[in-house]
Amino acid sequence: MRVLTLELTAFGPYRNKQLIDFQKLGEEMIFLITGPTGAGKTTLFDAICYSLYGRASGTDRDQDTLRSHFATKDDLTKVTLTFSLHQKTYSVTRSPKQWKPKARGEGYTEEPATAVLYQLNAEKQWELVQSKIKEVNDTLQAMINLDYEQFRKMIMIPQGEFRKLISENSKEREEVLQKIFRTYIYHDMTEKMKNDAKLIKEQIEQLEWKLQQEKLNVSSEMMELEENKPFIEQIELKVNELKEQLNQIHTRKNQLIQQQQELEQDYYRNQQIAELFDQLDFKKQEKIQMQEQETEIQEVKGVLQLAYFADQLLPLDQQLQTREEEWQNQKKQLQHLQEQLTIKQNAFLKEEQHYHLLKNMEEDREKMKLDLLRQQENLHNVKGYFARKDQFLKLSGTVEKQRQEINGLEQSIEQLNKEKEQSYQISDQIYQLQQTIQEERYNQEKWQRQLAICHDILKETLQLDTLRRNYLQVKNNVNELNQQVEVQKEKCLEIEQAYHKNIAHILAGTIVEGEPCPVCGSTNHPKKRKSKSNELNQDMVDKERNSLHQLEERHKSVERKMYEIREQGEAKKAVISSFYQTLDPALQSKNSKDLNETVEKLTEQENKREKGILDLHNSLAKLQAAKKNVQDIQKQIERSKTEQTKLKTSFSQDLEQLQQLQIELTSQEKQLPERIDSVNSYQKQVDQLERDYQNKIKQWKDTKERYDKIKHELAEMKTITQQTEQFEQQLKESYEKQKNLFNQSLAEKNFLTVSAYKEALISKEKQSHLQDRINRYDENKKLIEQRINELMASLENKEKPNLEILKDQLDQFKEKQLSLSKEEQQIEWLLTHLKRSIKTVQSIEKELADLSEKYYHIGELANIAKGDNPQKLSFERFVLSTFLDEILLQANLRLDKMTDHRFQLIRSEEIAKRGAQSGLDLEVLDHYTGRKRSVKTLSGGEGFKAALSLALGMADIIQSHAGGVQLDTLFIDEGFGTLDEVSLEQAIQCLKDLQQDHRVIGVISHVGQLKEAIKAKLIVQSSNDGSDARFVLQ
Repeated sequence: MRVLTLELTAFGPYRNKQLIDFQKLGEEMIFLITGPTGAGKTTLFDAICYSLYGRASGTDRDQDTLRSHFATKDDLTKVTLTFSLHQKTYSVTRSPKQWKPKARGEGYTEEPATAVLYQLNAEKQWELVQSKIKEVNDTLQAMINLDYEQFRKMIMIPQGEFRKLISENSKEREEVLQKIFRTYIYHDMTEKMKNDAKLIKEQIEQLEWKLQQEKLNVSSEMMELEENKPFIEQIELKVNELKEQLNQIHTRKNQLIQQQQELEQDYYRNQQIAELFDQLDFKKQEKIQMQEQETEIQEVKGVLQLAYFADQLLPLDQQLQTREEEWQNQKKQLQHLQEQLTIKQNAFLKEEQHYHLLKNMEEDREKMKLDLLRQQENLHNVKGYFARKDQFLKLSGTVEKQRQEINGLEQSIEQLNKEKEQSYQISDQIYQLQQTIQEERYNQEKWQRQLAICHDILKETLQLDTLRRNYLQVKNNVNELNQQVEVQKEKCLEIEQAYHKNIAHILAGTIVEGEPCPVCGSTNHPKKRKSKSNELNQDMVDKERNSLHQLEERHKSVERKMYEIREQGEAKKAVISSFYQTLDPALQSKNSKDLNETVEKLTEQENKREKGILDLHNSLAKLQAAKKNVQDIQKQIERSKTEQTKLKTSFSQDLEQLQQLQIELTSQEKQLPERIDSVNSYQKQVDQLERDYQNKIKQWKDTKERYDKIKHELAEMKTITQQTEQFEQQLKESYEKQKNLFNQSLAEKNFLTVSAYKEALISKEKQSHLQDRINRYDENKKLIEQRINELMASLENKEKPNLEILKDQLDQFKEKQLSLSKEEQQIEWLLTHLKRSIKTVQSIEKELADLSEKYYHIGELANIAKGDNPQKLSFERFVLSTFLDEILLQANLRLDKMTDHRFQLIRSEEIAKRGAQSGLDLEVLDHYTGRKRSVKTLSGGEGFKAALSLALGMADIIQSHAGGVQLDTLFIDEGFGTLDEVSLEQAIQCLKDLQQDHRVIGVISHVGQLKEAIKAKLIVQSSNDGSDARFVLQ
């Protein structure tokens, strides 16, 4: 990878746009980056790192601080890097998150961070590759094949970074190498083996505890165990003994069951005879009840007979009602028609009078028609007159308007001449105001930046105070939880001990006096322990254990939260410190309280300044609005004069045409009818006359049509009325005939009155219900008598048995059987638990054997990997030591040249003391003395040579382990000032040797000898408006 161009805007100390073209170097592979301290030399490499990875190069640089303090609010921070890689050219552009003025209104809006990657195609056109930050980062890292840490260690030797590899201890050197070679996987592997071994060991301890608990349970609950005999063998002997007892109980139980079955059969036979005697008594009682219902049933049969006769008369009754309803409806219809006929006759007489009245007005309608035709002829003349009058009035207005415009143009020309003179005076005032505003705005931007930093400090301080309060609160919670965990542990221990003592209660509750004990076999139990209502069980023990586990998990969670808050607090303090460093020197010594007061004063000061600037802007806006361009004014004067000439010509022509129209109007006015104000008013008179005539014609036509219609309707209604009267008489006769027929049938069915017939009518449903009642009565009576006869025949020569004696005998057999069942259950319960204990112990012992074998292998590997070995060398350190050996091999090639074959860097083989890790300590072999000594004994110049050699060796090894990536650009930052002249020449020669690999090397230094030795220079100059950078080739 070779850097081609670097473009900066508002980045670090560079306010204005900077384009640094590395292609200007040509054949010069080494160039010097020189300039005053703080001018922005290292910032150039920060920009390269930021463009590729979105991060700065140094460990103490944050991307949020990369924006230039010289930049105005309208300047946006941006970096563009163009580079070549694998014969292809790429360009990446980044901008950080920043604030910019709103497009509309006041205030600021946040501009999000952006990143865009382009590639130059064969047609020399830029093609978009990626436009999202994550995709750009992933694509660039895949192309370069180096992560951020590797890149900055490989392409840049920053101030003091590689000196750490020489001067720091083994632990810190390990952290540096971890970041570069990404060996976290080996550390994670070691931790996983360590955690796995710990977990297996805990599982083994848990299983051993379970095994011991199982044995204690058997010993305390079920049987006494002998210590010298195997646990499984003792339990199996006890199981066989219990099985023999169980067989004896089964034999005794079967004998009792057989005797009980014989007694039950005898009991059931006598029970059936007793039930038959009960049935006979019940049926006799039912027969008596049936005899009492006989009279009521006879009454129901009479009601049912009358309902039958009434149903036969019902059709005649319905027909009579139908004939009556038809006659009454027709009678009502006839009455309605007679009323309508009367109304229609009255209406006809009224309409007939109106018809003859309008028929006699025919002569008046003809006169109105002639008058209408005469008025329509006069309307045509009136329209012509008023059209010409409108033309006259319009032209009069035009002439008057032209006269006013001519006078207005004369006044306008005079006013424009005055404005031209005023514009010269306003221009001078605007220039003076603009100078004042520019000075005030510069001061405002300077103190606004300081004010924003103060606000950030106060905001971060408040957040820090909150974190401190939270930390104390969480710390108190941790202490409280600590105490709760200890209390719960003691409670669990007490409950487990009490549980083991109370296990025997369960077995004691099942022992029956006179029967053998399932554990010892004794039939005498003089000191049997009574069970308690509050006995402990396994669920209660597990519940307390779960409570302890939950408390421990909660304690770990709150403790992690405490550490997180403490880390956040440390980060906040670092941020506040960085903000203080960017403040004006006069403000850096103030604490948060004083700073708050200072912010209020600065805010008040800036508000006044802003108001003053706003007043100046308002004054400027008023002046700019008042100012007019002199040339524009002159052009307006000329245009006004030309327009004035055109208006005068048009005015003369229109005035002549107006006089001619006046003459014509006077002649036409004499021919008009009298009292004519306008065409519309006369038109309305003619229209009204025409509407009156049409209304009279329509009135006569409508009246004639109504008269003819009502005359026809009256004749039709008389005919319909006559027909309706005849039909009504026919219906009346039909009704009388039907009435006589119904009365005759009523007498035949023995109904004296119509009301008697109505009362006899009942619904079909009720009739069916009464018939069902009669049928049920007859059927039940027959069944009862039949059942009584059957029972008396069956119980002949038999007496009712006594069942109480038989039932007492059955209860005695059941009590004996229940006693045997309890004894059987006790033995089965004990047998089941002993068998389960055998399976549990066998399973635990098998699992213990498997885990022990597994722990033998994993535990040994975990100890070796974490450094518990004779060399005190962990697995990760072993890998890092291999990388370090490769780096030292390459570094010594260059250190040998720079020290005249005196020094050689080697890795120490000594074992660290007091249990510390070994393998990464460095020593230097001094060939002048032939002895090894610590690298910390090297002088400043010797240390720089060693660090430079180590950095160059590091770059070579990183390239080889990153897939052969070739970075053709290298930067070296400071350190040459510690070298003498000979050492400096050796260092320069070593750098020149790197040119053989076609690398471009940039050296950041103030050393004068380097300025003379290196022809190409990138000069960085600083000013009160920001820094500038440019190449100078000698």
